[in-house]
Amino acid sequence: CRQLWTSHTAAEGVFRSVFLLLIGSHGIHVVAALLALAWVISSSGLGRETATAMRVCSMFWHFLGVAWLALFTALFLL
Repeated sequence: CRQLWTSHTAAEGVFRSVFLLLIGSHGIHVVAALLALAWVISSSGLGRETATAMRVCSMFWHFLGVAWLALFTALFLL
């Protein structure tokens, strides 16, 4: 297992760094999405106005769509 994470060339080190950066950012986005969803559910369950919570969630998902397009373009089209 140690051989998988020990880079032998500079290209392998860069690949590993970018891979871990993408995995880490994906994990952060998953946690943020779950927190936003919990906020919307708790707001609606308590009878509060949910427009603000839903607007924030909508902006978050639109941001993810733009981020996905940018990553796809950078990784697969360039």
